[in-house]
Amino acid sequence: MPAEVELSRNLFYIVITGQFNPAILNHQFLVEKAKAIPPGWDEPEVVILPVMAALDYKKKGLKVLVELTSFVVSHELIRADVPRVLRVARSYMKRLDDTPVSRISLHSRGQVCFPTPENVADFEGWILRDKRALVSCLDTDTLDVSVKLSYGLRDFSATMNLGPLDSQQNHVEYWLHYDKEVCDAREIIRVMSDKNQITELLVTGDRKLKNLSMGGPTFAYH
Repeated sequence: MPAEVELSRNLFYIVITGQFNPAILNHQFLVEKAKAIPPGWDEPEVVILPVMAALDYKKKGLKVLVELTSFVVSHELIRADVPRVLRVARSYMKRLDDTPVSRISLHSRGQVCFPTPENVADFEGWILRDKRALVSCLDTDTLDVSVKLSYGLRDFSATMNLGPLDSQQNHVEYWLHYDKEVCDAREIIRVMSDKNQITELLVTGDRKLKNLSMGGPTFAYH
């Protein structure tokens, strides 16, 4: 049987590309107008510039950023809170559903945890087949290997990044990116309201990443 690996997601964020007004972003707007943040939350750390406004709810791990061309909601803790990010972004866009937008991107970051560092070395060997030949071809003493794959998933384009691989560690960093062009803010609201689609994106992406890290479903470490 393949060696088991575990995934740990520590960051999830949504980026909506369009034309935004940073001046309207403040704690009261999120609580009272957008109803994206519960009333009991502590006041966030605020940064306001002419072209950018950011709210950092440090105790909750949540950040909200508005620039002229993008709106970003992120959650970064030991375990990223995906539903909360979706709720905040959806509530914000519902309040501003006439905002011109062109794209939505979902981003997930974390670690693939292998049982042992030797499993990382085996995985690297499966990817490269012959690392010594590649090192010799590049005329170098060291080589950091990363994996990047792009593929389609439903109507999103997906990109998976894994690495760099370090045979001295039993964990490897990963990023998963999902990207989709949209016509208007209402389409973004529909996407973020479709729990089945979001679940499929995240679960399928995690499964693909896990299968890859195990060398494919039929590959056994040795």
